[in-house]
Amino acid sequence: MKKLQKMSLHELTSSTHELTMQEASSLIAGCGQTLSNSGMYFLKGWEGYNSAIYDDNGSNPGGTLTVGWGHTVTAAEQAMIGSGQITDQQAQAFFDADVQRAVNLVNNNVSVELTQDQFDALVSYVFNTGSLVDTKLLAALNSGDFETACSEMDINTQDGIYVQGLEDRRASERDVFTNGYW
Repeated sequence: MKKLQKMSLHELTSSTHELTMQEASSLIAGCGQTLSNSGMYFLKGWEGYNSAIYDDNGSNPGGTLTVGWGHTVTAAEQAMIGSGQITDQQAQAFFDADVQRAVNLVNNNVSVELTQDQFDALVSYVFNTGSLVDTKLLAALNSGDFETACSEMDINTQDGIYVQGLEDRRASERDVFTNGYW
């Protein structure tokens, strides 16, 4: 294992066909749980895919510029992509990095043991909201109050406006967290 941790991500993924990029990232980070394949498909399903930059506020400009599977575009990325499109490989690289940030937030802040379904639901929530640290959700979770924690997975607005799609996603995340229903 120590030898794997000393290898670069590129070396690790190209030296073995048994590890995905995501699993290799987790090994290098040395963090606990990883997103399962079911969690990855769940997350991609909710995020949807677009190879061109779009405003996630739809017909009401002023939202967050997004590309791939829910990747928030930085100014540098916008300049690089312009009005063009990204490749599937670029989208996957963005997704893997964004998932790893969410995974690390969960692993580094949750102090109780989670089932794989609970972990996956929480990663989906954090991926979408960017929210975990200093939340009622985290406080309830770390005190072992899973019922309250689940009810705190409730962000269903964007820029103060109720969004039915976010309500539906939160309900789905709560189902996965509580019942393992995908």
